[in-house]
Amino acid sequence: VATGEVARQLGSGQLDLAIERRLPPHPQMRELALVDDDLVVAMRRDHPAAANLSRSHYLAATHVSVAPLGETGTIDLLLRNDGRERRIGIVCQHYFAACQIAAAGEMLLTLPRSYARRMADLLPIAVCELPLRIRPYPLLAYWHDSRDDDPALAWLRERIADAVIAATGDTLTPVRRTAP
Repeated sequence: VATGEVARQLGSGQLDLAIERRLPPHPQMRELALVDDDLVVAMRRDHPAAANLSRSHYLAATHVSVAPLGETGTIDLLLRNDGRERRIGIVCQHYFAACQIAAAGEMLLTLPRSYARRMADLLPIAVCELPLRIRPYPLLAYWHDSRDDDPALAWLRERIADAVIAATGDTLTPVRRTAP
């Protein structure tokens, strides 16, 4: 579902719940922050930048990007606001495919730490800190306020929150806050 469509589909009942990064505010949309995550950079394990990734090398490198719906990614929006941009060599639909490309070549991949940690166990990638100042961002559950008191949906939200906390362990910051 395209980012701009989530609120409409929640309101129409086409979606019961959406799990997303930050969406634009909507007066009838409720949210529950599940976990705060930050971005890291993955690259081939023996990539020359793996030992010391600098901001200048990051910005000069060619990147593999993930854009499931063809939308501009958060990192690119932030860079654009700062008057900078990355050179994108290829765009993938999924992080798994992007990790395989990064593991096999010269391109860098910026991705959530939680996913990079899992991929580092499966693929020959090095994971480095992102050499840019970007605050961690939440993964949230969204629903329409007309469904706020729905017991089945409340049960589902709790199960999802429990699963996220169990899956992330101590490596991320699980949060349970609901926006009014």
